[in-house]
Amino acid sequence: MTIAETLPILNEFDDSNDFWPHAIYTNYEANRNGIIRNIKRKKPIGCLVNHGYYHVTVYDNGKKIDFKSHRFIYECFYGTLMREW
Repeated sequence: MTIAETLPILNEFDDSNDFWPHAIYTNYEANRNGIIRNIKRKKPIGCLVNHGYYHVTVYDNGKKIDFKSHRFIYECFYGTLMREW
């Protein structure tokens, strides 16, 4: 065994840097474990609905926007897609 094999390798996705902010809703962030949280409060948000999906409600300038959590997490990591409103 060499010295390099015994040295611990730092995980680039630890708790301190694993969260990625959303591109539009900058008060919220998500991580690779599926946790969505408010940046200021550092508390997870969301709930499980009857159909088995996690549901998240974010607030932007007093306006309430609903997401399924998998869509919100995708947008945190890959950016937003064109939406038709």
